[in-house]
Amino acid sequence: MSSLSHLCAVCLQKAKHRCSRCQETWYCSVEHQREDWKAHKATVCLSEDPRVLQLIEAISCDNRAVVKKLASIPAVLNGRVASYNPTGQPRSLLKKWSPLHECARVANLTVLKLLLKQKPNLEVEDETGATPLFVAVGVQGHKVIRTLLNAGADPDATIIEGWSALMIAIRNSDIETVEALLENDVDVMGGRDPLGRNALDIAEKVAAGRGMAFGLGKTSMETCERAQDIVDMLVGYLVD
Repeated sequence: MSSLSHLCAVCLQKAKHRCSRCQETWYCSVEHQREDWKAHKATVCLSEDPRVLQLIEAISCDNRAVVKKLASIPAVLNGRVASYNPTGQPRSLLKKWSPLHECARVANLTVLKLLLKQKPNLEVEDETGATPLFVAVGVQGHKVIRTLLNAGADPDATIIEGWSALMIAIRNSDIETVEALLENDVDVMGGRDPLGRNALDIAEKVAAGRGMAFGLGKTSMETCERAQDIVDMLVGYLVD
């Protein structure tokens, strides 16, 4: 891909240099790369700390003693691993995975509260742009979702493809999560999927039974009925 397709991370001008380590971030000059290096290294360019993986694995197996010890170290708590494979299956490879992502994935509320006491970065992103809130919405971890929102997680964040947490909850016909997001003043019209559809568009599509529902353990009719309830909720929210 030509460098003309990239913008400098510092000044947003056309870039011609990129980080040799992560191959992701671009700069218009060596000077701007040097200027951004400290922040870039801490947030994007992962020089992997083995303790981050130790913390993630401790969260996965609910080893609270190890969690308490490692989560007290900010660089570990907010670190990410280049790749993490929780089930050992090729398709389960998770990239740029953080301890908070893993806590949301396993929906461990007790461990989440331990992590939150250490003031983690709630908006840490994996390679798709998903924050821990997205992960919690994906697994329908309702108590974890509410706890993250109460702690200040951004309900309006979107992933790289444009999906919002609200849109994912609607796709799953997950009324409880939709309610939690609405209670936290989510922007209903904020996200757009790759086809340009917003949350209300998706709710109407699912309600019509047009193949977008992934409601866990629900029949097609139940999914459509729940989606119609969500449509009514969204319309009422927008009117108010």
